[in-house]
Amino acid sequence: MVKYIKALCIIALAIYLDGVIDFIRLYHSELYPTILGAMPNFIAAFFLPLAYFAFKGVDIRVLYNSYAILVGLLIYEILQYFMFGHVFDYYDLLSTILGEAAFVIIFKNSKLVHKYII
Repeated sequence: MVKYIKALCIIALAIYLDGVIDFIRLYHSELYPTILGAMPNFIAAFFLPLAYFAFKGVDIRVLYNSYAILVGLLIYEILQYFMFGHVFDYYDLLSTILGEAAFVIIFKNSKLVHKYII
């Protein structure tokens, strides 16, 4: 039961942070528009595998699933190039990759994560 609560809390935090980023973009669009525009991709690429990690614990399959999540997010970003009304941005691709890299760094140091965060 605790692992469900951990995963839900991480997902709730990601949704909250996405809302904060949207609020900042709405009222302070002059502040780093490129970074703020790509930040939701970083949040998704970081927090989705992190929630799965909190749910499954230390397991090499978590790392493989995080790569699958990365591929799915990258495919979605590339498909936006062909979709009407959507915006394709290279910074979104870079932000997604950086979010995955941040997760992999935390996963590789999972003893610290389990001791202090999860």
